[in-house]
Amino acid sequence: IVFAGIVMLSDFYVGRFTFEDSFSKYNPGTPASYIESYKSLSSNEEYIIRPLENDLAVESFNFKVSEDVNDKVRIRIEKPSTFPADFKFPEAEVYQIVKIDTDELNAGMFEIRKLEFRIPKKWVMNSERTRDDVRLFGYNGNTWDDININFVDEKQFDYFFEGNVPGFDFFAIVIESIQKKQAVKDEPVVQE
Repeated sequence: IVFAGIVMLSDFYVGRFTFEDSFSKYNPGTPASYIESYKSLSSNEEYIIRPLENDLAVESFNFKVSEDVNDKVRIRIEKPSTFPADFKFPEAEVYQIVKIDTDELNAGMFEIRKLEFRIPKKWVMNSERTRDDVRLFGYNGNTWDDININFVDEKQFDYFFEGNVPGFDFFAIVIESIQKKQAVKDEPVVQE
């Protein structure tokens, strides 16, 4: 998103400015956030969060805890507008980066973490790719790990996928680059 204009102070011309929103390459549109709060969590239940925020690609986040939690827990799913200074963006065509976190619990207490997301068919076609090229990456602090995902469904405008995520952090919904796919295809096969 690029904003350009003239800054006016009273009726005095101050100058022309151009501001490029640096995160728009990775998270176009409006930043979005959804928070689900629980008074307690039982280890006997599986919980499903279905964000009501249309700007989030996340359809649902399923989780289970390893032990009962008798304190308030908030889980936040967001499309962030800012990133840490040392953050490394994935080397792929990014549809959306989402962050899933909780302040109250250690991520190790969560046993099942399944993320279901959607991606517009139009975006995939405009990238000249297919649904088979859609990937989910998880950020591990300095690199992006490819998370195994499964195609779940197809509706009029969207493809739906799901994958088991390793923890709470940043996740990138991407299209595998043509160059990377070609490099993998061109790798020599070593026979023993």
